[in-house]
Amino acid sequence: MRIVVGPVDAESARSWITYARDVLRRAMVAPGSLTDVDDTVLMVFSELLDEWELLAAGDAMPFTWHMDLDTDQLVALAEAFHGLVVELAAAAEARGFALAPPAGQVFYDAVVDAMLAGLLAAGGAAAVLGTRLEATWPGRNQVLATGPAVLHSPPTGR
Repeated sequence: MRIVVGPVDAESARSWITYARDVLRRAMVAPGSLTDVDDTVLMVFSELLDEWELLAAGDAMPFTWHMDLDTDQLVALAEAFHGLVVELAAAAEARGFALAPPAGQVFYDAVVDAMLAGLLAAGGAAAVLGTRLEATWPGRNQVLATGPAVLHSPPTGR
């Protein structure tokens, strides 16, 4: 299944990526600071940030990214990302801070919406998980979110 994030404003992507890099850097420097996230997951997120950062660099072009995942990969990624965000949201609330920079909200919503749409489209247990995560996902601006990101089947014949 192809998951597509965007198009969204590249500045929103850059803002959220900068924030997320800082969070991951702190987690990697202080192991155990994010108790529910293992090192492999942190590396996967770091690699995604590398890829997204390259795409978001430059002028005001819209940011668009896609990735082909099977259902098991998407479930693992969504569960790990949700767990990370839940932990970060609790820490931010305890300190009286916003979860993430407001300028990155559109990008964050697009990433979350793409994962949720993929889970729902997969059907079965993945769709049940998607419904549960959608109801509990912290920091998701449901007013600004434009709905699920577009899901595509991998291109054929080219």
